[in-house]
Amino acid sequence: MRCTDHACAPPPLAAAACEKPEIQRLLAGLAVQCAGDYFTCPESKIEDYLLSSEAFDQLLAEFPDTVTIHFESGKPPRGAGREWPPKEVEEHYLSRLGEADTRRALQQANLILLVARASGGARSASEIESNYQYARLRAHEAKRLIERLGDAPAAISALSAKIKPVNLGASRALDPEIFYKNYRNRRITWSELADSAFARALDAYSQLSSKDQRAWREIVNQVVVIVPITCALPSGDSPKAP
Repeated sequence: MRCTDHACAPPPLAAAACEKPEIQRLLAGLAVQCAGDYFTCPESKIEDYLLSSEAFDQLLAEFPDTVTIHFESGKPPRGAGREWPPKEVEEHYLSRLGEADTRRALQQANLILLVARASGGARSASEIESNYQYARLRAHEAKRLIERLGDAPAAISALSAKIKPVNLGASRALDPEIFYKNYRNRRITWSELADSAFARALDAYSQLSSKDQRAWREIVNQVVVIVPITCALPSGDSPKAP
């Protein structure tokens, strides 16, 4: 954020995104859905609002500081007493989240949406519920990692207060080709090896076998989309649609 004469404004790319009509409609509609109170707004209301737009994935990608944080299958583990992540995985996540541009965007955001997803393919009610719970755990872990970026209790509290998790589970799969288009250079995985595997697979996605495409679709959706919103937040006075 740039500040001159005691007045602050988002960086140029973020400011340009805030001025786009589709972004203004998205935020205005979200304000109405939440009656202007984003932080006590029921998660289900935000989920319903996002899913009401076929283009919400593209809209979230319009925010220039949006990043994706990915998890291995079955991670974080469910159940008490299972320590995760191991030190090397945590350090990798934190080093990527702590890169200057991402850290700055998180610190300057007025609202940080955590849009959590899980891989699809579930058929039974228990599988659907399992996917939903994995997405919830991933959102919780992403929140914890963001809070780790705070270097003092006040900074940690300031970050935490801005975070709003939204759990989509497997409600709408993120298409790998859309992911590639929007997040190819904005993804955070759990290791350098995983980074390289993502790059190889997504660069050649259209040439992969159907089986491998399905596998990568699942991997891509084991994700939390982190959306730092530096725009001024509307009050929710008039209804809009995304």
